Amino acid sequence: GQLSPKQQLIKDMANLDGEYIATLIFIETGKQHETELAMDYLTSRWNNFREKYYKLQIKYGQNITDTFWQEDFDKINNLIVSAESSVSSKKLAMANEQLMPVKLIMRDMRRRHGLSYYLDALTDFQKATLDMRQPIIGKKKLKERDVGDLHDLFKTAQQSLANLAKTRIDHRFFPMSGKQQKAIAKRLENEQKLMGGVVAAITTRQIPAIAAAIDALQ
Repeated sequence: GQLSPKQQLIKDMANLDGEYIATLIFIETGKQHETELAMDYLTSRWNNFREKYYKLQIKYGQNITDTFWQEDFDKINNLIVSAESSVSSKKLAMANEQLMPVKLIMRDMRRRHGLSYYLDALTDFQKATLDMRQPIIGKKKLKERDVGDLHDLFKTAQQSLANLAKTRIDHRFFPMSGKQQKAIAKRLENEQKLMGGVVAAITTRQIPAIAAAIDALQ
């Protein structure tokens, strides 16, 4: 059937994410030519998306107009323009840094409007696992406070993993084969086991063991 305006917006966001994720993957491989092509596709897809939705008068809650909508679009646009320039100058690590905040801005835009989106739950979990590294960075020995912080951050990561497991993948926006769905279910199961490894490592208070357990989640 026909998609509602909000469903169409989600579908277009999912298509934009397809180009965005492909660009990040090529940046990671370090292949200059392929990254330039991927960046061109992303820029083109973004420009079309921006043209279509920039002036959208979107409301949330008790009929509140989203005053941050255009501001967020401008922020994303600046990041994509900067990343394009970095890719052209062969500065792929810099381009990666410039593109990373895009998914967080998009996630927050969707959250304001109560739009359920599988990749946002995934972003939350990835961010939570990265945050767990904070108390151990540059430390030789852990203080009580560090251990407490690690336990709190672990709880946040555990909660975000539980949310991810509960978030439904809408196949209208993220078409997947049965094989891909099984692979995702297996990956989630594996992450649960690895989280057990993190909590066991925290109890040892050994920084290398904790770092290795957190890294296994990535």
